[in-house]
Amino acid sequence: GIPYDSDGSPGQYRCPDGSAVSGIYGIIGSNRANGVGLKCRNLLNGAPAGQSPLFGQKSGGTAFNWEAPHPYYVSGFDGRSGDKVDQI
Repeated sequence: GIPYDSDGSPGQYRCPDGSAVSGIYGIIGSNRANGVGLKCRNLLNGAPAGQSPLFGQKSGGTAFNWEAPHPYYVSGFDGRSGDKVDQI
């Protein structure tokens, strides 16, 4: 299966073949990202192609969901962290 963090250890995810990262989703807590996951979309027809597990905490905040409009895809993320991720 796909390795992911359930205890704070590093996680990884790869979109299925023929698809790419199209967005992110997760949970925002008090001034930090509690959990973040990736959304994938088919490169040819733009159909949803799954999403990663939620990396980090699975609860304890407000859900967010962002996806680039088709035909655009995510090419990278910027963020900021100290002991917690507080900006994506």
